[in-house]
Amino acid sequence: MRLSSPAVIRFINSVFGTSHPLTAGVEYLSTEHITGSLRQSIGDMLFRIGHDDACRYITEAQADDDADMPFRIWNY
Repeated sequence: MRLSSPAVIRFINSVFGTSHPLTAGVEYLSTEHITGSLRQSIGDMLFRIGHDDACRYITEAQADDDADMPFRIWNY
């Protein structure tokens, strides 16, 4: 999801019905970590648009069959 800033902003504006200017910067915030068994790297996409902490967004994509994903999203 590390696309150009305007592409990310268009995505957020479309999904959330916001109107962030396409010239606003996108800062990627790290959420990646390794599980205790060292077998899996987990990383959701957390980013901020502009310099406003109220404009932070998190996205999660699923590549494996994981029935617990809706519960993890609910916990956010």
